[in-house]
Amino acid sequence: MMAGPKVSIAPPERKPRKGGIKSVVGEFTSAPHLAAAEALQWISDGCEFPKAAPGLCYVPNPVTGNKTYAGIDRGSGPIFALYQGVQCYLGTGSDPDYDERARALLEQGEARGVEEVLWEYLNTAGGTGPAQTSWVAAIGQMDEAADTLYLGQPVIMLSRFAAVQARAAKAIFGDEESGQLWTANGTPVIASSAAPDNVAAVFGWPTIYASEFVTARTADLMVNQEMAIAERVYGIAIDCEFALHYAVTVAE
Repeated sequence: MMAGPKVSIAPPERKPRKGGIKSVVGEFTSAPHLAAAEALQWISDGCEFPKAAPGLCYVPNPVTGNKTYAGIDRGSGPIFALYQGVQCYLGTGSDPDYDERARALLEQGEARGVEEVLWEYLNTAGGTGPAQTSWVAAIGQMDEAADTLYLGQPVIMLSRFAAVQARAAKAIFGDEESGQLWTANGTPVIASSAAPDNVAAVFGWPTIYASEFVTARTADLMVNQEMAIAERVYGIAIDCEFALHYAVTVAE
């Protein structure tokens, strides 16, 4: 039995993913020479809070002792690469835009790949906060700890499943149009399946650096195939290298 005729159409529309790291940090910061190094390194302005000054004439109970000084902080972060490739058989009518397809696939999926590495990095670099039994308590404790220990605006990361639970409990809030999530104190939230369902992390503001896209194309005439691959190098920098994990066990 012969197959019926087919008609070529444009592929189904693909909407961009919401709620991930790009909903918090935006597009990644350009850094052309990442591939030439094994890690990021930077010198920050410092990560300690101001201290009460000793003396002062009109203070009833002035602070005593000498002033202390903090050293200028150095930071470091991981560098890694992601790639995506496409291939198809050669022949009349075969698609010529393999380079563009490979790059588009990498660009569409890179945020999820970066989130995987970000969670692994936070999991090894961060400390551990006390376990919590509700998302309201967990989000509150993370916001409180960050305000106590970190100078700037923190970020919280949890799983997509946990984000649904936390929002249902009114522990976080969101905008359906943009997909952005945040806490009552305005802390941005990254929702990603890279995080486990029962652990969340709060950490210093992340900056994601990225090289230019590099594409390469070749053909394997022995098997009559043409292929293209796109690669990009990334680096993750966490301000003050501040990170805390909280296990969350929610009663059903």
